[in-house]
Amino acid sequence: MATEYQGNVGQLAAVFSLDWKSDGSVSGTYYFTSAKGQVRKLLGSNFKEGELYLEEHTGQNITAKCHLRKKLTKGQVSWEGEMQTADGRFPIRFARQREANAPATTTAAPLSTKPKELSDEEFASRIKTEVVWSTFPFADRVVDRVPAHFDSARFMRAKVENTQSDPDNLTLAFRVGLSADGDWSNVRFSGPLVTFRIKRSIPIPRDEIVGKEISLQYDQQGKLLAISLLGVGVVHVRKPLNKKKLEVQVLVENDNLSPLFDENATPADRRRALERAPSFSLLPDKLALLNRESTELMFFRVLQLVNGYGAVIQTMDTGPGILELEGLDLEVPAEQNPWISVGEWSRWGPIPPTQRTTDFD
Repeated sequence: MATEYQGNVGQLAAVFSLDWKSDGSVSGTYYFTSAKGQVRKLLGSNFKEGELYLEEHTGQNITAKCHLRKKLTKGQVSWEGEMQTADGRFPIRFARQREANAPATTTAAPLSTKPKELSDEEFASRIKTEVVWSTFPFADRVVDRVPAHFDSARFMRAKVENTQSDPDNLTLAFRVGLSADGDWSNVRFSGPLVTFRIKRSIPIPRDEIVGKEISLQYDQQGKLLAISLLGVGVVHVRKPLNKKKLEVQVLVENDNLSPLFDENATPADRRRALERAPSFSLLPDKLALLNRESTELMFFRVLQLVNGYGAVIQTMDTGPGILELEGLDLEVPAEQNPWISVGEWSRWGPIPPTQRTTDFD
């Protein structure tokens, strides 16, 4: 059931309606009170307590991204943050009244016929501690979209304890987290230690993954479906020799990039932040990117590993939002097959059909 909020985008009053789902995903709509007939679609996620990520969708295009934080007062629940669009950045806020405590009742609750959900400890006993993905039947098929959230999936969190990368494989050792009765703001990383290997070259810098939390999706029998690793922003693209898919160079989303999103930062501040930013390159099985020339926007997306599909750069659960491409070109050495700025779509696009995926539901 959707919840209604009153708020503002910039100086314009708006009404928001959000449906908070049990799997952490969020969907809804909003409209400006001055234009009630123009209802805009919202999709996003609330996987981390107190943080909300929303995308505004217009047809098949993402036209805005929002990152908000929760604030509680005695009378209100509010969400405050920033909306980023092609026209600039705008403050966004919406709120609702907090619900009063429900009155006590002596009426007996009806017996539930729904099976009791397993606790994290009980479910963890189903998780295999050795997982190898070596075949990917959908990697070279034309698909509209790789599932970002599988139906009926069990969402878990984990902390990476070790990693190893070579030209053929990425190996992760991660400790599964156990929530406090479903409260993931109070997680204990005391579950099973899982060794996971995927037959893909994904040379993530060690410091950017070891000790970090990742998101997992399992089916109800304990089979691993997907891993959300970290936020990445694609800055360069190239067509490898003798390959049918595009290789990409990405920046890893971390706190060092904050000057890139600060409108008061100087060009020198942004250049230094870019030079310090960790980066690596990979050849993703599925990829969503701009499909036009652009010097304005580059979206951060989550790097996912998806059973049957391989390495996917498609959507984003959390992160700072979007980079301005203007003046943020990485300096790379000249070579026979040079990297091309992601904004120069005419030089590298379109994405091959078997690699292309979309950024919308």
